[in-house]
Amino acid sequence: MAYNNLTVSFTKDGQTISTPTTVTTGTYVVTYAFTDQQSHPQTATLTLTVADNRVGLVVTDQSKLIAGDTWSPKTAFTSATDTDGTAVTFDKIGVAITKDGQAVSAVDTSKTGTYLVTYSFTDQQGNLQQATSTVTVTDNLVNLDVTKQVTLVAGNAWQPADNFISATDTNGSDVPFDQLKIAVTKDGQTVNTDDPLTAGTYLVTYSFNDQQGNLQQATSTVIVTDSQAGLKVNKQVTLATGDTWQASDQVNSATDTDGSVVHFDKLTVSITKDGQTVTSIDTSTTGTYLVTYSFTDQQGNLQQATSTVTITNNQAQISVIPETDLTVGDSWTPADNFKGATDVDGTAVTFNQLTVTVSRLARDGQPLTSVDTSQPGRYLVTYSFTDQQGQVQTATSLITITAALVKDQSSLSVQPNVTLTTGDTWTPADGLVTATDTGGHNLTISDLTVTITKDGQSIADWTTANAGDYLITYAFTDQTGQAHTATATVTITAAPDTGNTDNGGDQSTDNGDHTTNNNGNETTPNDNTGSTTDSEQAPTTNKPSVSTNNTTQNTLHQPISTTTSNKSQTDKPMTATSHAVTKSGTEQVNAALVAQPVAVSKHSSATTTDKKTSPATLPQTDETTSPSVTLLGTILLGLSSLLAFLGLAPKRRHN
Repeated sequence: MAYNNLTVSFTKDGQTISTPTTVTTGTYVVTYAFTDQQSHPQTATLTLTVADNRVGLVVTDQSKLIAGDTWSPKTAFTSATDTDGTAVTFDKIGVAITKDGQAVSAVDTSKTGTYLVTYSFTDQQGNLQQATSTVTVTDNLVNLDVTKQVTLVAGNAWQPADNFISATDTNGSDVPFDQLKIAVTKDGQTVNTDDPLTAGTYLVTYSFNDQQGNLQQATSTVIVTDSQAGLKVNKQVTLATGDTWQASDQVNSATDTDGSVVHFDKLTVSITKDGQTVTSIDTSTTGTYLVTYSFTDQQGNLQQATSTVTITNNQAQISVIPETDLTVGDSWTPADNFKGATDVDGTAVTFNQLTVTVSRLARDGQPLTSVDTSQPGRYLVTYSFTDQQGQVQTATSLITITAALVKDQSSLSVQPNVTLTTGDTWTPADGLVTATDTGGHNLTISDLTVTITKDGQSIADWTTANAGDYLITYAFTDQTGQAHTATATVTITAAPDTGNTDNGGDQSTDNGDHTTNNNGNETTPNDNTGSTTDSEQAPTTNKPSVSTNNTTQNTLHQPISTTTSNKSQTDKPMTATSHAVTKSGTEQVNAALVAQPVAVSKHSSATTTDKKTSPATLPQTDETTSPSVTLLGTILLGLSSLLAFLGLAPKRRHN
C-alpha cells in the first residue's frame, strides 16, 4: 500500500501534534494506519526519539604571546564534536593562518605581530563546522636590573636588597625581590650575607625563571674597602712667646670613611690648659695647652686627635765678644768674635746665615767691607739676622787696632801765655811749641784745627792790630781716634810812643824788633836783652826777633804766615826755644827766637835737635836765606847777647 494511502498521526510527549516539518528534541510517536480490504483497521507505530545536535568546534578566541614563546595551532584548539556528540580529533581539523590578510604557514613568535587562525571540519550532517582564534605576539618584557658595582667601607651595613633595582616577567608583570634567588661569593667561596662584610671583592648573583621558563639573572660587584676615616694633626707643637698660632695650621689631614676630605670648618676644636677649658692659646706667656680636634664620620663613629702646644721663652739671640784689642798686622775676621746665635725656637743660626756690617769710628761713619788691620783704628762690627718671627736680632763688637809694640807718642804743646803789643808780628803758628802723632811724627800748624775767640766771640781772621785778650785753641785727632787740645792766652796791649834818643847823643830807632844806629848799621836785635840803667828798666816783650834773608836790608821783622804757598810752611815742623837772661839776679829777659826751617816728613822718624839747646826754627815768608847769612845772624845774635850780659849794649829808652 502506498504511503499516500496511509493515515499518519503524530504525538510528542503524549500530545497529538500535526505533522512536523522539523523535529526538535523530544520523543515522537508516529502512528501509521489504514483499513484493509476486509475493513479491518491496520495500525503500526514508530517511536522517534530526537536528541540535540552535538556538533561543535571550540578554540581559544585570543592568544597573547611574548616574543620567544613557543606556540602551535594545537595550542589554541580546545575540542571538536560531531553532530552525534562524538569527538572529532585535531588531526581531523583543518587549520588556516593569515597575517594582515595574507595566508602564512605558521605564527612567527620571534617577532611581534597579529595572526588569524581558522579551524574547520564537516560534521555528520555534512555541515562545515569552523572556528577562529586571534594570536598576538608582543615584545618580551622580561627584565632583572641591579646595581652593577658598589663600593662600601668595612663596617657599613649592607644587604643584597640594597643593590636590587627591579625585575619583570616576560609579560611585563613585576617580579618581587623575595621571588629571586640570591648567591654571594668572595674569591669563589659562598659567603653568608648576614655576617659583616670585610675588605675584599664580592660577587652577588640575582636570578628567577620567567614565564617562558627561561632563567633570568644579573650580577653585582660589591667592593669593600677598609675605612679611611682619619684625623691627623701635629702631635707636638713648640712655639716661642710672641709667635702666632692658628688651630687650622696644625691639621695635616681629615678624611671620612670613604676617603673624602673633611674640611676644617666641619671639625670641632676644644682647648684646655691645666685641665681648664680656654677659648684660645695665649702666645704672649709660657704654658702648655691640649688642643682636641674631632668630627663624626659617615658610619657615625667619632674621629678625634689631640695636639700639645707648648709656649716657651723666645730664644732668639746673637752672642759675640763685645770688645777685641788687636795690634797692627794681626789677622782677624768677623767670625773670630762670633760665639753663637739661636733662633726663636732655639735652633742654631750659623755664622754664614748672619749679615755682618763694619763701620770705622771717628771717621766718615760710612759702612766698610772689612776691618783694616794694617793701620790703627777703631771699628764697630754689627752682626744681625732676621729671626723666625720676622724680628731683626743684632749684636755689636768693638774692634780696636793699635800700633804694634809702639808707645803712643802723640803730644800737643803750645805757649800758654803770650803778651804782644799792637802791631807786633805774631801768628798762631808762633805759639805752637810741638805737635806729634801716635808714631812720634811731627805735625805742622796745617795739620791742626785752630780756633780763636775774643770775649767769647769767634774770630775768623787773626790780627795784632787790636788790643785785647784772645783764647787760641789748637786741636787734632790722632790715628787711634783720640782728640788732643791745647789753649794759649794771647794778651795784646796798646803800643807806646817811640822815637826817643839816648843821653849819649846816639840816636836809637825802635823798629819793633831791632835797633839801628845813626850810621844805619845793625848793632843788636831788639829782643829785650839790651842793657838798661839801674834806674830805668826796659820793658819785657814776647816779640820774636827773626833773621831776614834780605842781604841788602837788615830788616828782621818778617811776618810768619800759616797760609803761604811756600811748601816749607806746611812740610816743616815748628820748633822754638826761649833763652832767658837774668840781670841782677831778679830780672829775666827773653832771648830772641831764631826761625830756621827743618825738613821733617810726617811719617818719617827724622831726628830733631835738642829742644833745650837748639834755637827755635820758624818759617819765614819769601824765605831764601843762604847758609852764610844764617850763620852771620847767629853770630850777631850771640854777640848781642854777650854785650847785653856785660852791660855794654847801647841803652834803649822806651816811652
